[in-house]
Amino acid sequence: MSTITEQFNCTGAAQTFQVKFSGVYFIEVFGAQGGGIQSSGVRDAGVGGKGGYASGKINLEEGTILYVYAGCVGSSSNSGIVSGGFNGGGYNCGRGSGEPGNGGGGASDVRLIGGAWDNPNGLLSRIIVAGGGGGGGEDASETGGYGGGITGG
Repeated sequence: MSTITEQFNCTGAAQTFQVKFSGVYFIEVFGAQGGGIQSSGVRDAGVGGKGGYASGKINLEEGTILYVYAGCVGSSSNSGIVSGGFNGGGYNCGRGSGEPGNGGGGASDVRLIGGAWDNPNGLLSRIIVAGGGGGGGEDASETGGYGGGITGG
């Protein structure tokens, strides 16, 4: 019995993994944390919510290519449109000093069809997904909501 461990971190693009032998694979995914003071240092921002978690086993054939979309942490800013993390993190808007906007964290998933993160065929081919966390509030005391999956947060 062979054990293969591969870890994929946020790159802002799809990554690939080619199945090396036929058998049962254990896959786990963690959604990215929402933007907030912990990632940006914006003093008035709340803490971004933790991403969700999901895991499972799947039987895969040698040579199968999996497309891995590792979510990225949401952004944080005091002004303008604030982007969410790669792979579907929600956008927000910063309204000035003391009222920062914090984007949501991106989901993390594994698919059988690659392409842009929002490609409908790719989204329908997901075999596992964990949602990203919500962006922190505009006040330091407001924490973003947990992402979905088997376990939120």
